[in-house]
Amino acid sequence: GDYPSDREWAARLLVEQSAAVKCPTIAYQLVGAKKVQQVLSAPGVIEAFLPEADAVRARETFAGLYSLQSPAEVDEARARARED
Repeated sequence: GDYPSDREWAARLLVEQSAAVKCPTIAYQLVGAKKVQQVLSAPGVIEAFLPEADAVRARETFAGLYSLQSPAEVDEARARARED
């Protein structure tokens, strides 16, 4: 990732808290992180933050995000990729 250690995150925090013009904001940076996207796509999570109608519309835009944390998950992702 762009921020491999706490040192980089601390520098980012310093910039965010300054009056400097910055793009993207830390919020956009985090939303763009694949792990955050994966968590938000889990059943019920996005619904905790959005009204039901908005959550439904947001879910319609989600692409499949699959963790590769374990060998079983890797095998499942490979199988899904072959299906598509």
